[in-house]
Amino acid sequence: MTEQVAEQLQKEKVEEKDEKEAVAPVEKTSEKAEVVVVNSPDKLEAVANKVRQKLAAKKAEQNSIEKTTGVKKAEKAEAKKPEEKKVEAKKQEEKKPEAKKPEEKKADSKKVEYVLQRKAVVPLLKAYAKPAKKRARAAIMLLRKFGARHGKTAIENVKIDEKLASFINSRGAKKPPKKLKVTLLKDKSGNVKLVPA
Repeated sequence: MTEQVAEQLQKEKVEEKDEKEAVAPVEKTSEKAEVVVVNSPDKLEAVANKVRQKLAAKKAEQNSIEKTTGVKKAEKAEAKKPEEKKVEAKKQEEKKPEAKKPEEKKADSKKVEYVLQRKAVVPLLKAYAKPAKKRARAAIMLLRKFGARHGKTAIENVKIDEKLASFINSRGAKKPPKKLKVTLLKDKSGNVKLVPA
C-alpha cells in the first residue's frame, strides 16, 4: 500500500512539474486566459483534459446558481427596472457627440472666402435646339459658359453644385428646365461655383 501511495505522490509531482512547464500564465483577465506551451502529445492531452474539467466545473456552477435563483444571467440583465434603463439611455446619449450635418462638415473643412457673389437667372432654352437625349448635357454646358462669362474665368474653373445638377436632371435628360435662378460665387483663386439661389 505504501508503495502505491508513494508512486501516486511521485506521479502527481511529475504532473505538477509538467503543468508548470507546459502552462505559462499571462495577464489575468476576467476570462483568465492562459498560454499553453506543449512539448509532447501526452502533455497536450493532460492539459486538454484539465481545461475540459474546468469548463465542466464552471457550467455545473452556473447551472446550480440558475436552479437556486431561478433566473439566468441574461434574464437578470433584461429584468432591470425601467428607471434604470432610462438612466442608462440618457448616459449613452450624453456620451454620443452630436453628429454634424454634411453641409457643416464641408464648411468646416474648407472655409473659402468669396470675392464675388451674384444672383442671376440663366436662360437654358437654347438646350432645346439639341437632340432630345442630349438636352440636359447641353443645359449644363450653357450653365458653365454663363459662369465663365460672368465670373470672368475659364470654363475649366467653373464648378456646378450637385443640387443644381440633380435639379437639371430631375425630369430626365429630355426635359431640362428652361431657366434657372443661380448664385455665382467666385473665390480669390479665380474658381467659380454655381449654386441654387
